[in-house]
Amino acid sequence: MTIAITRVIFGDLMSSPIMLYSGGMPSLQAENSFPGGWESRVVLWGEAMRYWVWVLVRLLVGVGIVAWAMSYIGPGSGEKEFQRTIDALKKVDGVEYTMVANSSPTTHMEESGEMVCSQHAIHIDNHITSRNSGSTSDLNQETTRIGADGYGRWQGGPWQKDFGPRTSESVCGRLAMGVDSWLFPGMNEMLKRGIIQKGDKKTVNGVQCREWNVAIRYAADLEHRTVCLGVDDHLPREMTVPRRGVRWAYTSFNQVFEIRPPDGPIVEPKAQRAPAYNEPIRNVPDTPNTED
Repeated sequence: MTIAITRVIFGDLMSSPIMLYSGGMPSLQAENSFPGGWESRVVLWGEAMRYWVWVLVRLLVGVGIVAWAMSYIGPGSGEKEFQRTIDALKKVDGVEYTMVANSSPTTHMEESGEMVCSQHAIHIDNHITSRNSGSTSDLNQETTRIGADGYGRWQGGPWQKDFGPRTSESVCGRLAMGVDSWLFPGMNEMLKRGIIQKGDKKTVNGVQCREWNVAIRYAADLEHRTVCLGVDDHLPREMTVPRRGVRWAYTSFNQVFEIRPPDGPIVEPKAQRAPAYNEPIRNVPDTPNTED
């Protein structure tokens, strides 16, 4: 494309009357070298100036066309910024987060937690409020996983060992490979399938970030998201999915903190007898299983 534009701009340059007359530039020698004297010299020089202005204009137009084509073919600013976020997440060791979701008019969920990859530890506190037929029910679940040791409790009851929470490995290992995880915005999915538009800067939890609007197509439907990426570190500070009433917020990236085992007595899990042959299975666990 560049070669074609160059030919358009310069193709007739060497064959112009001015170039043929003076061998490349109008001669500024003595008066007798110009037929017609000084008057012819002034006219010729004026023609040369007009010609070079015309060439310069064509050159600038050609450069503009090339720049436009390269910006269209190459990745835009949104794609570049999302890739920077994927690379920045590979180096994350610790984070604190909050999540709020209103999945339906009758269900509200709040979750908070922290994760430390170098400790192989994660702590999650989950609260769900459901309203049905004038009554309200609250479900509370808290889980901690440190290495191979897992702890959990239900409705504020006693802590129990070997409860199956989500693990830090399900996040940290994927982050290190540049793969999406459940904890952070799906940057790869948005980069691959999303239409990305640049938004304004704002402050989230004291950190300045730039908001990006993303539309992702699912079959015949579009899901709109916003993700706010740190201006300085490119890390995600907030993600929202307005249609689902979801908001994630992230703080304390890579700050030194430790997740400790729960205080107080820890109850050993109850042994459950396997059902005998042809015996109906009673699926009434003491605590719910939230393992991914």
